Amino acid sequence: MTTTGVSAPKRSIGTLFAASLRNFSAVWLLAVFIILFSITAPHTFPTTLTLKIVLTDQVTVGLLALALLVPLCAGVFDLSIGGMLAFAMVTMSTLSTNGYGIVPAVVIVLVCCGAFGAFNGFLVVKLHINDFIATLGSSQLLLAMAYFLSKNEQLVPPVPDWFTTMTRGSWAGINYDTFFLFGVAVILWFFLEHTPTGRAIFATGGNREAARLAGAPTARLIFTTMIISALIAGLAGILYLSKVGIYTQEYGPGFLFPAFAAVFFGATQFKGRANVWGTLLALFVLATGVAGLQLTFFGNEYWLTPLFNGAALIIAVALASRKHVGKAYRNLRKGQAKSDTTGEEPVAIDTTEAIPAAREHGLGS
Repeated sequence: MTTTGVSAPKRSIGTLFAASLRNFSAVWLLAVFIILFSITAPHTFPTTLTLKIVLTDQVTVGLLALALLVPLCAGVFDLSIGGMLAFAMVTMSTLSTNGYGIVPAVVIVLVCCGAFGAFNGFLVVKLHINDFIATLGSSQLLLAMAYFLSKNEQLVPPVPDWFTTMTRGSWAGINYDTFFLFGVAVILWFFLEHTPTGRAIFATGGNREAARLAGAPTARLIFTTMIISALIAGLAGILYLSKVGIYTQEYGPGFLFPAFAAVFFGATQFKGRANVWGTLLALFVLATGVAGLQLTFFGNEYWLTPLFNGAALIIAVALASRKHVGKAYRNLRKGQAKSDTTGEEPVAIDTTEAIPAAREHGLGS
């Protein structure tokens, strides 16, 4: 009795610790970064200035990560978000230069981005083009339009002061654009996690065929996520133009890879799948690591950020693959056992998540 009573809590604590390392590794990594770089750079790293830089500099990447997250929850990629950002910046600059007010220009840009998102949805859903190929091609179309409208030159649009203050202004030392990022995050979090449509999107991403058989409108859901992704990317372009005040040909595609790193690293946090808060946590953890390395060892080296983000993406995908490889192996063994006993080729559809989500959506019996 005594031995059992003593050993059980130890197993419980060990289990909780292992679970925290598995589901909250980014939190542990952030703590390590803060402690390490506070020791190595005590006069520059643990300051409010560093915190402000980390928060402010990641707004555009964060918005693009959220834009990437939405269709990814439905099981599709949108590689056009970088081109969408560039297109939004150029269109906004061109309209402003030609005398359009900021508000009408914003509306026109968002309508154009939404229409192009619908075009992406048409390619993927109606023409059945692989989402990776379709959106990669769309990104080149968007960049082509951006280069055409800008004549491959820098654009400095005339904008009112309130438009630049919208992102450059601050409250409590935090720039306003950071609040835009968290505002979009809260809306997406509620939509994806607490509405029947959002849960059906996750079901579609988990097993599209199972969700369809359960009654979920998978095609319409994927189509919708592509439009939402385009709108968020367009908003990111508008806010980035407000922040920097200029468009150059360098803007757009360069933001794509950091967004991928944040989404895939974030998918290993909290829920074991792509989620809003995991994405933002991963985004700021990566930014903290880069800032600490710059302040401590390397300075503002141009190669440091892509190196750090690339390593983080590889590690995140490796961890996610390792987490699911055991389940995949067990499913394979079950399928082989069934094939051996029946002589038939096993066909397995995991409906454990798809059917309940579809039923919450009001579909299926």
